[in-house]
Amino acid sequence: MRKRIAIAALGVLVVGLLAFFASQSKQRSVEWHLARYVQLLTERGWTQRLRQTWARLIGRRIVVQTPSERVHQELELHQKTLVKLGCFEERRFLVFNRPSEEVMIRAINLWRETQSNAIVRPQFNTVFVVVGNGRSEMGSLRSIGAKSAGELAQSVIIVTQPQHMPRWADFVQRADSTSPKKWEDIMDVIHKSRFVPVRK
Repeated sequence: MRKRIAIAALGVLVVGLLAFFASQSKQRSVEWHLARYVQLLTERGWTQRLRQTWARLIGRRIVVQTPSERVHQELELHQKTLVKLGCFEERRFLVFNRPSEEVMIRAINLWRETQSNAIVRPQFNTVFVVVGNGRSEMGSLRSIGAKSAGELAQSVIIVTQPQHMPRWADFVQRADSTSPKKWEDIMDVIHKSRFVPVRK
């Protein structure tokens, strides 16, 4: 009798371990990170309050942290993972004619003009962007001042899917242009001279 109980308990343990490892591998997939990334950018504030209420009800310890800090940290985590998995690309563009923050804002405004359902979500020093449910485009922008970077030039760091990077490079160059009338003349300029790798 004891032997049967031990075998049954061992079987339940093995099934539980298999389910755990299957869920872990699913959580490490590109699809899971993308879905969570979009959910964090599009979810309503009430879901965060609901989670906190549920944590209190089940007696889980709540870390004292504002929702925006939690969301920002999780977005950064998913974004870094997606860059490592090759789903996102991270580039840094030097800007010379305007402050980097102004270039970033102008580039976002140029992007918004091309989208009908864009969501722009500032989070501390980063601005996250997503189109609708995230199936078409998502990513983030961050401006780096020359003094904070310890460099001669300011820059804008962009993270997005590789197929959207050329368009963002164009937005940054247009936003940094001193003469809006000449924007059309610089549309075909390849940004190799302005692109520098992001420091790891």
